[in-house]
Amino acid sequence: MIVRTWHGCVPLQHAEGFARHLERTGVEHARGIPGNRGALVRQENQGEWAHFFLATYW
Repeated sequence: MIVRTWHGCVPLQHAEGFARHLERTGVEHARGIPGNRGALVRQENQGEWAHFFLATYW
């Protein structure tokens, strides 16, 4: 199995909108590619920033 990871961060006040965007563009896109075995998003808030971690499984 291969796991690809990605990390990004946005100001905390934009976290909700970015989470929706990441779900539509990252997760849904990856799940639609043949061979994909899943995708997982984790959000960690740290101070004024929201960190997003995306893992896709192949």
